[in-house]
Formats: sequence, structure tokens, C-alpha cells
Amino acid sequence: MLYINEATDKAIELTIEEVGKDSPAGGMIKTLYGEVKRLKNSEKKSKVTEEMTKFWLTDYKLEEEAVQSLTEIANGEYKPQRLFDDISETWEINH
Repeated sequence: MLYINEATDKAIELTIEEVGKDSPAGGMIKTLYGEVKRLKNSEKKSKVTEEMTKFWLTDYKLEEEAVQSLTEIANGEYKPQRLFDDISETWEINH
């Protein structure tokens, strides 16, 4: 399974800076990484099921943490896409 996260994004960004964003290598890295991210996003399940959500909540969340996550979503601090990714990744790693 391919994991793409903020650290991966930063590593690619730094690599492109090192070789030069206008260089052929920098352009190629940027293009290839963009394609990898596009393919990764297209592989995701289209919906999170109730079973997946229950597993995510009971796998590593205490009630207090679950309430905190929902509060962060309501306040826009924890984006729905991040929640989708977290639930999907937890499910995929454990199934």
C-alpha cells in the first residue's frame, strides 16, 4: 500500500527545490508525484461504511477522543476529507 502524507509531500517539495523546479528533473518529479497522488486518490473507497467508522472509533479512540474529533470537525479544524482518510487507512491497515 502506498502512503502519501504531509511528510511525503514535504520530501518531494524539498527534492524539487534541490534539483530546481524549472529543471527537467524537477518538472518530471512534480509530474510523476502528481500522477501518483491522483492514482492514490482514485483507489480510495467511494464511501466509508458504518462498520468502518465503528472500527475506527473502537480501534484506538476513547470516547473523549471521539468527542474531540467530532468537535474539531464541527469547528472546521479537522476536515471531513482527513476523517475519511483516517477511517479508510485504519480499516485498510487492519483488514
